[in-house]
Amino acid sequence: MQEAALYPRVRRLSSHPGHQTMTEHETDADRLLDAALLHVPFDGWSRASLAAAARDTGIDPALAHALFPRDGVALALAWHRRGDRQMIQGL
Repeated sequence: MQEAALYPRVRRLSSHPGHQTMTEHETDADRLLDAALLHVPFDGWSRASLAAAARDTGIDPALAHALFPRDGVALALAWHRRGDRQMIQGL
């Protein structure tokens, strides 16, 4: 799924040639995903993991839900997309 479909109302911060396009919430999404990974072994890819990640990072739960509207499913998809990006960068 394309980024625009995931974050349709997020303002783009950079479209400079040669720079990866970022959104203002990309950092929050990455922080939430990193924090959720600590809870997934215990709570699975779940709403509880997302809520714990929001608590751990101090990110508003409403923003966490906006970034990952399908809770655990969205977290798992983000984790797989991250792995795909890392694999492609390694090629």
